[in-house]
Order: sequence, then structure tokens, then C-alpha cells
Amino acid sequence: MRSMISLLIAVAAVATGCATGGPVPANTLANTRAAVRSAEEMGAVKDPTAALHLRLAHEELDSGKKLIMEGDQDRARYVLMRSEADANVALNRSREAQAKMEAQKSLDDLRTIRSSMPSGSMPSVPSPKEGM
Repeated sequence: MRSMISLLIAVAAVATGCATGGPVPANTLANTRAAVRSAEEMGAVKDPTAALHLRLAHEELDSGKKLIMEGDQDRARYVLMRSEADANVALNRSREAQAKMEAQKSLDDLRTIRSSMPSGSMPSVPSPKEGM
């Protein structure tokens, strides 16, 4: 019984020591700011879904900074991690939207080229599904 209590006290002490991680590392805040800036530069505001995640990232970044100032380092760390994750979603969504636009432009260009060529002069190219 006594060893069980000692074990519980030791586990509680270790858990408490891990929970209080000290100040938020400067690189956590810097990485979050960089992720938000990257999403902005990629044009996340142009895509509705990306814009939503970018807005969340901004709000969480502001909240994280406020928590740091209030001394709640642990919550600040998690809020900043969420902010960085939302900024990365916004960035990737922007990249996806840009890639789709470029792919559509390529398809449109190909259609234009094909329509300007005389009938039968363009060899048939199998679609990716036909080639498999």
C-alpha cells in the first residue's frame, strides 16, 4: 500500500513537471508568424476555405500572444500550434486552388490548339485512365 502511494506521488510529480514547460520558445512564435505570412503571400484570401483558415490562424496568433503576456505559457504554446496548423491549411488550400487554375488553363490552351488545327492532323492521345 505504501509503495502504491509512493508510486502515485512520483507519477504526479513527473506529470506536473512535464505540464509546466516554461516560457514559449521564440521559434514557436516565429514559426507561427512565418506560416501566417506564407499563407497571406500565397493568396489565401482569394479562396473562401483558405481565407477562413487564415482568419482562424490570425485570431489564434493574437490569442497566443495575449496568453504569453498573461503568463499562461502552456495554453499559449497549444494555441500557437493550432494557429500554425491553420495557417498551413490555408497555405496548402491556396496552393491547391492555384494548381487547379493552372491545370484548367493548360486544358483550355490545349483545346484552343486542337481546335485551330485541321481535322485529323492531331494524333489521338489516350487519357490517363485509358493508358492503364
